[in-house]
Amino acid sequence: MEKVIANLQKLGLTEYEAKAYLALVQVGTTDAKSISKKSGVPYSTIHHVLNSLETKDWIQISKTRPTQYFTKDPKLVVEKAVQRQKEDLNEIKRTLNGELQEMYRRSPRVQSQSFWFLKDKEMTLEKIRERAVYAKKEIMVMYETYPNKLILEELSKVLPRSVPIYFIFQDNVPESIIEFLCKEFPNSHGIRFERNENMNPELVVMIDHREHIILEGTQNRLFGIWYTIPEDEEHEKEYFNAILENLW
Repeated sequence: MEKVIANLQKLGLTEYEAKAYLALVQVGTTDAKSISKKSGVPYSTIHHVLNSLETKDWIQISKTRPTQYFTKDPKLVVEKAVQRQKEDLNEIKRTLNGELQEMYRRSPRVQSQSFWFLKDKEMTLEKIRERAVYAKKEIMVMYETYPNKLILEELSKVLPRSVPIYFIFQDNVPESIIEFLCKEFPNSHGIRFERNENMNPELVVMIDHREHIILEGTQNRLFGIWYTIPEDEEHEKEYFNAILENLW
């Protein structure tokens, strides 16, 4: 019986409510005095407890005199309580995710650490997906060498379409790659080619110029490095180059 009472409490009942409800299930339709005696809930409290159970839709109260109390089908009541709890938890999840993620994004702890190693393809792509959500200005995808279409296909699955996206390549690329990018990112703000002597890694995803995710390896053995530039950094370009020098 203790386990049943504990489980009822997990569904939102107080200890007294759980004991009173369990007693009512066992004895059937009865009065408050009998429920108090069966459950051990003090008689001075039992009416308040039973009224609360009715408000929570666990029992029904007759309009007769003396007042009689009876339960609804326990299976239906429990299913309804579980569904209500799921809805409440989902709402809590939505609210906390939004508020806590924003706090986490802005926290000094995130801003102060230089870089993190992303050990595999899944972790690297998930980090791009996670951080790209917070892009407010633009996302830049920069390739040093011949672009790997398989990796571009993976990126197309995780990059948002809600902010401008720029693709920058060091060398000319096949028409098929350009067609693919135009199809996957019809709202992108351009594909251009430019020489950049400071661009050492093979592929960089830059989010608002503040977060950088460097991708290395093949499509099947992809890994990455994620690092942030502090918002108060006065010489962003120098900081960016210094990080690259330390990595390579």
